Amino acid sequence: NIPTVIGSLNNVLNLSLVGNKFVRFPIELCSMRSLTKLDIRCNYVEELPHEIANLTNLNTFLATFNRIHTIPSTLGALNQLVELQFANNSLSSVSKGLCGLTRLKTLLIHMNLIDAIAGDICTLTNVVEIDASYNRISLIAPQVANMISLQKLLLAMNCLPNLPHQIGFVTTLREIDLFSNQLSSLPDSIGQLILLEKFNVSNNFLIDLPLGFGQLTSLKALDMCANRFEILPDEICNCIELTSLNIAHNSISNLPKNIGTLSKLQKLYLSYNRFKSTQWPESMNRLSQLNELLLAGNELTQLPNFVANLHNLKLLCISHNLIANLPNNLITSLPKIEILAYSLNSITEFPPVICQLFSLKELDITHNRISSIPSTISQLTALVDLDASGNLITQIPPELKQMRSLERLKIAHNRLNQLIVNLSSQKLPNVWVSCEHSLVNSRKINSKNTNLSDSRRHTEPDVHRALKIETSKNTKKISKNTNNNINNNEINDSIVTTTNGINVNNINIIVNTNTNANTNANTNTNTNVNVNNNITSVSPIGTPLNISTTSSPTNTGILNATINNNLITTSSSPSSPLSLSPSPSPSGSTISTTSTSTSTSSSST
Repeated sequence: NIPTVIGSLNNVLNLSLVGNKFVRFPIELCSMRSLTKLDIRCNYVEELPHEIANLTNLNTFLATFNRIHTIPSTLGALNQLVELQFANNSLSSVSKGLCGLTRLKTLLIHMNLIDAIAGDICTLTNVVEIDASYNRISLIAPQVANMISLQKLLLAMNCLPNLPHQIGFVTTLREIDLFSNQLSSLPDSIGQLILLEKFNVSNNFLIDLPLGFGQLTSLKALDMCANRFEILPDEICNCIELTSLNIAHNSISNLPKNIGTLSKLQKLYLSYNRFKSTQWPESMNRLSQLNELLLAGNELTQLPNFVANLHNLKLLCISHNLIANLPNNLITSLPKIEILAYSLNSITEFPPVICQLFSLKELDITHNRISSIPSTISQLTALVDLDASGNLITQIPPELKQMRSLERLKIAHNRLNQLIVNLSSQKLPNVWVSCEHSLVNSRKINSKNTNLSDSRRHTEPDVHRALKIETSKNTKKISKNTNNNINNNEINDSIVTTTNGINVNNINIIVNTNTNANTNANTNTNTNVNVNNNITSVSPIGTPLNISTTSSPTNTGILNATINNNLITTSSSPSSPLSLSPSPSPSGSTISTTSTSTSTSSSST
């Protein structure tokens, strides 16, 4: 509720009640005759009062994200309205309440329950934009021809089986979005929309384009993805202003011979069709302005020859094909390439020519059969994202440390037997590693996220020995509590662990809790190390699990360690790092062990 006195604020022009809990439209607002903008978005209003007609100066009414189910007929009295938003409500019809809004230019009614664009709406002759997406519209009235100012018509995610022939009379249209309807054909009158720039008919049931489609000489973006096209009509080659063409997810096997006339094309999406390596028209060589080319999911056995002439190409996707290698004379012709997707091609060797793409920023070679990454990958000094997941890689080249631009490294589901990159010194915000038997869910290394996840579905019994990962935690402030828990892979800090029954040799777990203080006061650090149920089956028997923690000379903190069912070896001396069973030990240190084999070089345990 709002106080009734608000209705006496006769000079208020702009009122916002966004994000409250109004169920009833405050009737007091209808007395604020000076209002030009009223915003009641994100409430629970179910209906509007008839008295809303009193707001005769209102030019903007925003009522999205409410529960309004009907529009009162008196709303049509607001003849100053320019913008009306009723999106995300429960409207089943809007026709009767909009008559009379002769100055309305923007009508947003998407995400409702509307079933038709009725004739009454079509009387809004000054409307420039209508967004009626995500409704249940199955009919557009023939009176749509009366909307002589309409430029943008958005009808995505509806139930339209066809368009009225009269749609071609709305020659002011510049954008039409019919994504995900039930269209099986388009009217021939579409060709009369000579100002049309964007046309989206993706995810329908189209098998052909209408006669006269080539007259759309202003068309710049055409999306016909996910239809039933088997042939791309020649008429499309007359749309010479096209800069983006998406015909992915069809059954097309050939392009028109004159496709090269579309010399302004910058984006060409041909993924998931039936293209073969040799079935390309010669005119493709004239598409020199292309900067994005998607060829994934076809029947390519080699990279098409025309790619060598695409000197402006920045994105190339050839994933999910049968391409075994990349010829040097083709790939080196792409000096501006930034993104290369080469996954799912069953390649067995990392193509060395990739290391010559010096502008490359993202490389995807996932789900192949690559066994190693060459050291020359360090030449890719601009690389930001490297995804080599799902291969047979056993080692990561140490040269990876030289790649200062690398931010994301993904090597999950491989056969790594050693992680030799010093992750703590590498500036990697995100690392995804699957080391088969090293089950660490999440860690933090110098404020960077590292994920070492399980890949047991790729296990081999003798792989992953001598896995050594050392991390440190150094802080300038006094650390009151540094907790490191290793309980069946519940990791909260920089710790690496193994689980029950795993054959792993020479595991080193090192916890650094050095604290540097600018004061002479002693720093007290509590370090809790819990190592339970680890290395219960070690080959050969007697291989040690080394756990140590280092502390500053002034550290008088307490080390609490619980070590159950493990095989432990520790060492210490008065000048060496504090071990789990030290002598002398800090006051209050406790070590609890059960069923644990322990040896130490100090005299007391």
